Amino acid sequence: MKYADDFESFFSAVTTFTSADAKMFLVKNGASEDYVKLFLHTLKAKGKINRLARGVYTYSDSIDVVGFAFSPFYYGLGYAMTLHGIWSQMANPTIITTTKALPGTRKIMGENVLIKRISSAMFFGYEYIFKNNIYVPVSTPEKVLIDTLYYGIKLNAEDLRALVNSVKIEKLSMYERLCEPRLFKRAKALVPL
Repeated sequence: MKYADDFESFFSAVTTFTSADAKMFLVKNGASEDYVKLFLHTLKAKGKINRLARGVYTYSDSIDVVGFAFSPFYYGLGYAMTLHGIWSQMANPTIITTTKALPGTRKIMGENVLIKRISSAMFFGYEYIFKNNIYVPVSTPEKVLIDTLYYGIKLNAEDLRALVNSVKIEKLSMYERLCEPRLFKRAKALVPL
């Protein structure tokens, strides 16, 4: 493939790229617009790139890049608990996003990935963690607690205790003005003073 080396050296440096990005690059370098789909299909078939969502690709093999296809996003719920070391079991990546992405479980890069939508008003409470050579946004333990209540997820007693024990009341209090009052009240009631 004529453009493969230049394309790879350019796009392997970024976390994700879109088919529109690929089209701009290839057309600028002399390819026809019709060639773009075939080029991306061939790279995917050869295992050079991974498709994350419709029109979004990556050269990375790390599952941690998948969230960037649904920006703005953060990793939350059980996956955040795993990343923070609150529990030892490995959870499937859970993407919390404000985009219009269809919620539910998808198979991406051979793994089940859970996508959940959240209102823009509730999109807060994350920090960046360095994982697999990239910084990924991950909800804080305090926001994991709030999101667990927001989505109506029932944790078993042991997992809930581990989560509550990792919550800092001062940090939870910072979320009071951002959070729906009923959720904040329920979250605060779970945390011992």
